Amino acid sequence: MNQNTNKQIKKAFAGEIIFSEGLKGAPCMYLIKEGQVEIFVVRDDKRIILSKLGPGACFGEMALITTEPRSASAKALSYCELYMVDQEYLRSNIESSPPLIRHIVKSLIGRVKSMVNRVALQATGQTVLVSYAQLLELMSGQSQFELRKDDKTAISCVPLKRVIDKSRDLFGNSEKRSRTILKFMESLHLIRMEAGRDNANEVYYAAFDIVDRAMKLPETTAQGINDLLRSDVELIDANELAQLVGVDRKLLMSKLATDELSDEMFAFRKSSVLRWFESKGRDYFAQRAPKKSNDMSGIEDLYGVDQITLFEVVNQFEIHEIATLLQVYGSEAVQGKINSALSKAKQAELRDACAKVQEVDALQAEQIQNRLMTLVRQSLIGK
Repeated sequence: MNQNTNKQIKKAFAGEIIFSEGLKGAPCMYLIKEGQVEIFVVRDDKRIILSKLGPGACFGEMALITTEPRSASAKALSYCELYMVDQEYLRSNIESSPPLIRHIVKSLIGRVKSMVNRVALQATGQTVLVSYAQLLELMSGQSQFELRKDDKTAISCVPLKRVIDKSRDLFGNSEKRSRTILKFMESLHLIRMEAGRDNANEVYYAAFDIVDRAMKLPETTAQGINDLLRSDVELIDANELAQLVGVDRKLLMSKLATDELSDEMFAFRKSSVLRWFESKGRDYFAQRAPKKSNDMSGIEDLYGVDQITLFEVVNQFEIHEIATLLQVYGSEAVQGKINSALSKAKQAELRDACAKVQEVDALQAEQIQNRLMTLVRQSLIGK
């Protein structure tokens, strides 16, 4: 990059969308200084990974040539620092080029867009099954064979975990997505899965014809696998979210319960909800399970304590003790829970006490927390 290049740095965190397919956004391209970026498109509600890029790679360059919306989306897979190259810089260089060069550049851009769409269309339904069949065929060369009378009926055996790991490396599929595809293949009798040595699950299949059989499946099969995969597109469960943001899962759930997190962050898969509703009934969603004493380990667990128990316990403490406790351990969720157990007058006292606390004895705060949680556990046992 020469000195005329716009060297503005954009920082993106893991999971952040840098730009989205179908939107114009900023007319600039990006050069990766640090981190990894995933380029993907969505077709028929299915997320299709086109490439994964690292330091030195550039992306989003078509936005500098055409005013059309982005043809793909870009997401940071890790913390990224990206050079942003603005439209004016590239335009000045292209416009000064001979007409033939301009024509070649625009033709290449059109060809890339066409290729992206073709890859997206092909990476659905039946092609997914063929891709996994091809992967298993390749992996059979590294596995041991259980030979029958005829070599053509040789059965390959590959550890399920290895198949999942390989599909993640090659296709970018999650473990859950791979298991869904493999179970569907098993229902079509392309493979069978069962416990092998050491009770580890293994995949058994006839490597010599698995690809041919996958390619000869009727077109209606594609719709079946698409319906199964569609429900998993761009969803993230609570454990994955906790790992991504580096926050304890229980704290995330408590923040959701107290409306501290946006509802847009949480999606509920309809098929799962209906299954639980049919098996558990309406009360499963309406009633709260009482917290048990052995569930109480730290102050963040107070969100699961009923108001009567909390009222009885909290009001055994002096206001200055609660203020000391909250200065060290009090998240917004905990503060809100404790405030709900106090009268308005005591809430005002607590605000004043918190404002006056200047130096906090961490050891004293820990002792108060231990005493509080002990009283909570004892109260729950009594109930």
